[in-house]
Amino acid sequence: MSSSVFSLCLVAVLINLVYAGAVTDERKPFDCPENEYYDFCALRVCYKKCSDLKYTPPCPSITPDCFHPACLCKEGHLRNKDGVCVTTRQCYSDIHNNKI
Repeated sequence: MSSSVFSLCLVAVLINLVYAGAVTDERKPFDCPENEYYDFCALRVCYKKCSDLKYTPPCPSITPDCFHPACLCKEGHLRNKDGVCVTTRQCYSDIHNNKI
């Protein structure tokens, strides 16, 4: 019984991942700047800004039909105080130098 429930959950997760990854040009309403990518559910990412490294925000709960499109920083990058996606190394440097 538990293995069939697990299998069903696994299939549901895989279908959701395939659907989420299949953003076509029709669903992508805008292009993103350098070091950013488009995501139709921006709530999936908790750490978005350099200041989040210093003051950890709560992660919101999301629903499967989430649609909050936005450009998000690529992995290894966070948004600085000027709104530009910079490396996390640069964020730590700014925190150390009290620029945040």
